[in-house]
Amino acid sequence: MSFFFPALLGTTYYALYVQFHPKIGNVWIRMDSNKVKRFQLRGLLDLMKEPFKNSFYWKLENWDLNWVVTAGGFIVAYNLVKELNFHRN
Repeated sequence: MSFFFPALLGTTYYALYVQFHPKIGNVWIRMDSNKVKRFQLRGLLDLMKEPFKNSFYWKLENWDLNWVVTAGGFIVAYNLVKELNFHRN
C-alpha cells in the first residue's frame, strides 16, 4: 500500500478546506494585531491535534474537521483506485 502521496494529498486538501470553508476559515492565514494577513502554522497544527484530545471530532457530522479521517480517506481511496486499475489490466 502507498501511504505517503495520498496522505500528503489528504493533508493538503484538509489544510485548504479548513482555511477556506465559510464556517471555519482563517485557521492558518490570520490577521495579526496590525490587520496584516500572516501565515500561522500553529493554528493548523493545533486543529490537527484536536481529534487526539477531543471526541467531538470523531462524530460522523464532524469528520470534515478531523485530519485523521480526511488523510485516511485519501489513503484508502487512492489504494482502492490503484488496486482496481491493476486488476482491470
